[in-house]
Amino acid sequence: MRKNSLLTFIGFILLFHLSEKGISQVGDEWINLNQQYYKIPISREGAYQLDYNTLINAELPLATIDARTFRIYHRGSEIAIRVTGQNDGRLDQGDVIQFLARGNDGISDTPLFPDPQDQPHIYYNIYSDTTAYFLTWRLDGVQGKRMVEQNIINNVDNLPAETSYTKNIRNLLVNSASGGQSYNPANEV
Repeated sequence: MRKNSLLTFIGFILLFHLSEKGISQVGDEWINLNQQYYKIPISREGAYQLDYNTLINAELPLATIDARTFRIYHRGSEIAIRVTGQNDGRLDQGDVIQFLARGNDGISDTPLFPDPQDQPHIYYNIYSDTTAYFLTWRLDGVQGKRMVEQNIINNVDNLPAETSYTKNIRNLLVNSASGGQSYNPANEV
């Protein structure tokens, strides 16, 4: 119940702040106050999974949840997930919820700058490296967004195996900052 109150409070603050700016859509339309949400903090890009025991320890009522209705939201959008063993409608021992996630970036910092061009870049968040994903489920039986699974395709055209691949790596140097230009009025002529 406390989670719903906190989300309601945050939604009210956002609504008040944005309505003063004349914006009618606030970005919390995905929140249904009749549902429970479990916050999943993520700080690094990767593939994640929630297993049965983790969900039981988080006190999810798995016995009453149709596993086909699980969904995960990030920044107001539902992301595709994979739920093993969901065909029977239950999440049992050995079943998992899998999803792809990434850590925080600077996109959510953009409204902090009066002119978005003043933002140094969108790759690093000035507040936190951790972002939140929210796990929930539907009570009305509507199924959630799922990853498309494909079978391995046989190499019928005898294509040669790939011998290499290219990977782009972005290094953000965030442990120090430039002091900017120095100004010394004594040196003026």
